[in-house]
Amino acid sequence: MIEDQDEKLEGQAENIRSLEIRLAELRAATDLRSAEDCLTTAQLAEYQIAIAELRRLVNAEQTKVIDLPDVLQRRGLN
Repeated sequence: MIEDQDEKLEGQAENIRSLEIRLAELRAATDLRSAEDCLTTAQLAEYQIAIAELRRLVNAEQTKVIDLPDVLQRRGLN
């Protein structure tokens, strides 16, 4: 009976060791994902700044007045 209990305890101890290893693996994967998320967030912020600057430049270009020469005056047709 004591031997049965010892075998059960040893089996449970092995299960606990396996679960602890799996937990460590999952923590490592979570830490890696978290680091990747931080990098992605930083890149996203950079891209958003670049997009905002490009939009500002496009808007500035669209509001420029183009002063074209009067072709009729240059040819003396007026």
